[in-house]
Amino acid sequence: MSNDQSVEKVAEACRILGRLDLTHAALGHVSYRAGDDDSMIIKSKGPHEVGLRYTDPSDVIRVNFEAEKIEGGDGLQAPGESFLHLHLYKTRPEVRSIVHIHPEDCLIMGLSKRKLRPQYVGYDPSSAKILAAGVPIYKSAVTIHDHEKGIDFARFVSSANVAIMRGHGITVLGNSIEDATVRAINLCRAVHIAYRMALIGRTTRLSKSELRSLTATRERGNRGSVEGAEGLASKWGYYAELTGSEKVHPG
Repeated sequence: MSNDQSVEKVAEACRILGRLDLTHAALGHVSYRAGDDDSMIIKSKGPHEVGLRYTDPSDVIRVNFEAEKIEGGDGLQAPGESFLHLHLYKTRPEVRSIVHIHPEDCLIMGLSKRKLRPQYVGYDPSSAKILAAGVPIYKSAVTIHDHEKGIDFARFVSSANVAIMRGHGITVLGNSIEDATVRAINLCRAVHIAYRMALIGRTTRLSKSELRSLTATRERGNRGSVEGAEGLASKWGYYAELTGSEKVHPG
């Protein structure tokens, strides 16, 4: 498979999301638009696939924008929901990677129709910012398994970088595999806190100054940050290390 580094990184992203239990069994996929042609590399489906937690580069295939496999191992197929990815790539040329997974807390909160608001600031500003910006909830619970549904979903997502799909899962967009993966983790964390707050019958409303602090740009000089490129690199390094000791393709 060409673009071996990107293939390995897609596999690593899948292992991270599986290790964090943000999806179940073999459901979900990570993709990457590696070049300017109408194709993507993506976690495969089919009789020889494994769950996200155990993905290795051999499980990643190349798929064209007709949702057809054009490169990859025997017994591996293009995901039925390749249409979800390819139409977002068509309408959002700046997007390089997409994550689609099925986290339970996001499923529950999407079904509840509760408005998701940021519950904190300092605990994890990156995840709080996602809720502050607003998380659209797609109305349909069906899978995105053809061009018509892919076009409709891409129109719904529009310029957003995250979406909850009611009765289904989440879709997250990024400018790199690391960006999309960490953003998906951040969304799940923020929704998990909102879900637990709902369980105890409370919600938090941040003050206007606290909300402003989520979007404020601060000069840090030579001090480190948990946000931006530095924060993304450190978080990716942590999650990659978390999965590094696990066996790939157990048995």
